This record gives sequence, structure tokens and C-alpha cells, in this order.
Amino acid sequence: MAINDFRYCMCLNDPDPALQKHYKAAILKNSRWQPGDRISIRFLDGDPALQQRVKNVALEWTKVANLVFDFVNRSPADIRIAFTQGNGSWS
Repeated sequence: MAINDFRYCMCLNDPDPALQKHYKAAILKNSRWQPGDRISIRFLDGDPALQQRVKNVALEWTKVANLVFDFVNRSPADIRIAFTQGNGSWS
């Protein structure tokens, strides 16, 4: 990750330098979660089996991300996940 003098970091998502020019993203520094943060996550729809599959994969991230995911059934939630909005899933 290359840090600049502005309020955002430029993240290069592909380890292959030849492909990095195609995959870039910017985030606001003040919008990042801090190590150990607890993040609430709520499913807005989707059948329970699909929700469990997503939850299982998300919990894999916590093994290396130093975050705690707290799946909740009510608002408010930091992350909201839907499966039937438009042409695909979103969060």
C-alpha cells in the first residue's frame, strides 16, 4: 500500500505488477477500521443456508484481519448484505 500526503491510501489489489495498473482502489484513511474493531453485520434477505455460507467465508477473514464480526438480526449494522437487489448481491 502506497501512502500519500492526502487523506486516502491507494491500494493495489493484484500482486502481479503487470496487472496492478488495472486494479486500484482508494479509501479514506479516517474510514478504515482499526485492529480489534467489532463490526456488526446484518443480512437483509436471503435464505438461511446462503447466509451461513457467506458468514463462514467472512469469518475466515477474521483469522488474519484482526477484526471481530458480530452478526446481528436488527438495525443498526455497520455492514448490511442483500442478495436480491438489482442484478446481484451487494453490501
